[in-house]
Amino acid sequence: LAQAILVQAVLAHAILVGTQERLQSAVVFRSVRLPRVMSKGAASPFAGIGVEVLNAMGAGAYASVIQAALAALGEPIVNRVLVKRMKVMEAMDDVSLAMLLDFFKTTLPTNFLKFPFFEAINAFCAALPISPSTRGIFTGFVFTTATLPVTNYRYRKSMQLEVNWGNMYEAYFPTLIRDIVYSICRNYCTIWTLAAF
Repeated sequence: LAQAILVQAVLAHAILVGTQERLQSAVVFRSVRLPRVMSKGAASPFAGIGVEVLNAMGAGAYASVIQAALAALGEPIVNRVLVKRMKVMEAMDDVSLAMLLDFFKTTLPTNFLKFPFFEAINAFCAALPISPSTRGIFTGFVFTTATLPVTNYRYRKSMQLEVNWGNMYEAYFPTLIRDIVYSICRNYCTIWTLAAF
């Protein structure tokens, strides 16, 4: 839980910094006179969406590195406590530094796939005229369906279990519900946070 809170704080910081930079650059941009060729006609609405999606993906990549390091340290121990029913000290003794470093090689690439992808979906949906709840349902569904194999691969690697295609969509519905609830809550929390500042 503490790991998730820390990652969300880092992600929120990256998004807010990106928002402040975009606002500052918009103020500077408005004060610059554009050449006549560029000032004719309206800019494509998709250009703004593309920039938002890329900024969100950058924030997701930033958060993914921190979460990968935290996960490499914590997941193998937590999984042994929860799944193998080991005591905390036994679980800590069961993992080695070499095992944690090896697991980091799994967490970093999987996070680089998952975090920017989630942020891209959410940023794209934020540009659409849909409610935060609908955006959360759509984001959660697409994200879970696309990335659950990556999540299950990572879990099985952390537990040193065999990886095969038959167990790549294991626990789909609980994960789907969790991701939808997370997406909806995050959308409303983002709205409330931005309104407060």
